[in-house]
Amino acid sequence: MQLIILGLALVNLLWGASALVDPSIAREPTLPHPLLLFAAHTLSGSAMFFQKLRPYALLSTAALTAFYVLRVKPFEPLAEPQTVGILGITLSQLLPHIVKAVHQPKLDNFVEDFLLRVGIAYPLFEWGLDAYRNPLHFISYIRGNILARAVAAPLGIENTVFLIFVVEVSLSLLLVSGLGRKAVGLSTAALLTLFSVVAAYPLALPQNIALTAAAITYARRTSQFIRLNFRSV
Repeated sequence: MQLIILGLALVNLLWGASALVDPSIAREPTLPHPLLLFAAHTLSGSAMFFQKLRPYALLSTAALTAFYVLRVKPFEPLAEPQTVGILGITLSQLLPHIVKAVHQPKLDNFVEDFLLRVGIAYPLFEWGLDAYRNPLHFISYIRGNILARAVAAPLGIENTVFLIFVVEVSLSLLLVSGLGRKAVGLSTAALLTLFSVVAAYPLALPQNIALTAAAITYARRTSQFIRLNFRSV
């Protein structure tokens, strides 16, 4: 099983579990009943492990994340900036199945790779801009989080918030451009892992699992591989 598919499966399964144990989900009026969310995400996550069912699992994941983005966002952990990214990542994995189903020439490599890059880049770009536009929100969060405060201590909290803006926007632009795949992909995965440890549930987890898996997958791909697949059509 591909790492990126495993990441999407785990996010679905953990979203399903959170629907049962997180009381805030039951209180959110824009969301369906928690049992329905549990069933939808558990079925989607479980189906990812079976190759024949995977296209349907990807389709249902795309539908669920699109609903969260269009009707619910913002609401953690289901409808955060990462959800937009997960939607793009899911579509990148669904595209080859669609192309195969309609018997079209395999021109999907470039588009699939672009959707993957945008899916990883979007939450970074939104977070980075938010750090620039609303630094007081980030400063307040860091001051109230022991781990975040420890990470920010060497530079100072204000400087750390500005660094978040610079690093995240820079990484997002590099991801969209496709430059420095290995370095950018691994740097993004490391940053997302750090955020997951510091912020945990519901701000970072389980959403960041899929994004981190996608970033590692992106780092493993080479620009030559994408060009060769595109030209081989």
